[in-house]
Amino acid sequence: MFFLLLLLITFSQLSANPQKNYQSFNDGQSFIKNQIQKKINKNKAKNVIVIVGDGYGITTNYINRLNQGQINGGLGDEFVLPHEKLDHLALIKTYTTNGQTPDSAGTSTAIHSGIKTKSGIIGLTDSSIRGDCMSKRTEVESISDIFKKLDKSVGVVTNTRITHATPAALYAHSFDRNWEDDSKVPKDCSQDDIALQLINSDIDLALGGGKRHFLPLEIVSQKGKRTDSRNLIEEFKNSGGIYLNNENDFQNYKIDTKKRLIGLFADSHFPYLAKEENKPSLLDLSNLAIEYLNKNKNGYYLLIEAGRIDHGHHAGKLNYVLRQTQQFNKLIQNIIQKVNLQETLLIVTADHAHSLGVNGYCGRGSKVNGICYRINPKESKHQSKPNLGLDGKPFSVVNYLNGPGSVFEKKYFLQYAFRKRLSDFDYDDIEFDHEALIPLFKESHSGLDVVAYASGPFSFLLNGTIEQNFLFHIINYAIKNSNIN
Repeated sequence: MFFLLLLLITFSQLSANPQKNYQSFNDGQSFIKNQIQKKINKNKAKNVIVIVGDGYGITTNYINRLNQGQINGGLGDEFVLPHEKLDHLALIKTYTTNGQTPDSAGTSTAIHSGIKTKSGIIGLTDSSIRGDCMSKRTEVESISDIFKKLDKSVGVVTNTRITHATPAALYAHSFDRNWEDDSKVPKDCSQDDIALQLINSDIDLALGGGKRHFLPLEIVSQKGKRTDSRNLIEEFKNSGGIYLNNENDFQNYKIDTKKRLIGLFADSHFPYLAKEENKPSLLDLSNLAIEYLNKNKNGYYLLIEAGRIDHGHHAGKLNYVLRQTQQFNKLIQNIIQKVNLQETLLIVTADHAHSLGVNGYCGRGSKVNGICYRINPKESKHQSKPNLGLDGKPFSVVNYLNGPGSVFEKKYFLQYAFRKRLSDFDYDDIEFDHEALIPLFKESHSGLDVVAYASGPFSFLLNGTIEQNFLFHIINYAIKNSNIN
């Protein structure tokens, strides 16, 4: 009897699953349960919302997760961002036809037309040459054109200039992304500038910045850029459109979908901290856009660009990027709660990535904008001692591969030597130029893949590693087909 009892105890110990005492194991079990219960949505998409985090590559997503998790009181890694809870995802290849590392003109054209084209070109095939009006010009059909043919409404919201590359690809065709007003268009070129193309388009709603490109040079107080003396804002209003100029206009606007709506709330891009400078936030603008577009019983397409993430990276100011990603998270969470994902295809993606790296080996809880501390063998949180390079100096958790915050001290004009002593810097300073390797005036994009996260009708088509222009085809299929076998 004793031996039988011993055998039973031994067997029970062998068959017991010690992992069940760990949260990570149980999380894995819950994941499987949730995944097998998911139903594929084959409804015809009434609405489509595409949120583009400009420059929001995989590395930016990671530092966003760390930062948001640490703000919420955790170590960071375990946090789940709002878009990471969406049902499906795919890796997106972002190259243009002539650029291993892309720009926003080529990438946004791919998303909105279904073909890849050259860098710097908007809404034209790659038979065109950037900046050359004499080269072949073949305009592509935009997703906007397709939605309008279906009697759906179309809107665009951005915290950059509304004439900037990403939003412009929805409505414009240009040999050069920089031809935002007539002053940039060569005199022998018959192409309309991008601002004029927006005014002449059938876009129902456009909210963003870039007021200067719609105003003549004569309006000095608002930094007008146009050399043709045309005031496109007044022309738009005279044609029956409604124009919003500032926060007061925004707050007092009463929705009237019989009239096109354009709101320009900054001379150029929005300030990084819009609310602190009396500007409507990207979330505020998006809420208005959805309310406006939702009045169309046939549905709508809405492009939302969080463009200042990209600009923070270019400036090498990681703290600006982190502020922008916090707003990005709130925006996405708000939209997930606001729309019906049974009839709305929601895609959260990026146009391209940035030259950003994450160092090792950092212990958990190392501040994402600070020093890389050693892994602690006794507990989850890092040690108090930083990791050191072979020069005996600490290094940051995040590095840019290039940019204005070069790790090398400037010895002579444009000559660099000797790595800076990073521990002497205030990493929390909003204006801090974060550590970079190669000295450049402006940090660059990267050719790395980005991710597209999605829920809603036909979101299951986002799967595997796909070309960026496939997003157009997924959207186009979702709004025209349903209940396939």
